Amino acid sequence: MSKKKEEMSPVHKDTLKMIQNDPESAEAYFEELRASSIPVQLAILRRLSGIPQSKIASKLHINQAFVSKIEKPNSDHLISLISRVARALNGQLVVLPKAARVVFK
Repeated sequence: MSKKKEEMSPVHKDTLKMIQNDPESAEAYFEELRASSIPVQLAILRRLSGIPQSKIASKLHINQAFVSKIEKPNSDHLISLISRVARALNGQLVVLPKAARVVFK
């Protein structure tokens, strides 16, 4: 039984090129991404990284179906509580790639 390698979709390839080559568009993209739910942020970051759900599942010692559930837009898994605490601290919970540049205003 051979495992099918998950490849990045053309849309995600184009998005990755835009992020790498156009700082203004990248900033706008990440600003919009920050407004998305944490599960959506995780799914997009995973896809842009070219990492299949099965690899994340293996690293976390969970099954791929659970990763899929975590990435659903209205998935909770305690994120709502953490987000409420962040908002109480006048902050927000955000998932960013390690190489992302963060500028405080």
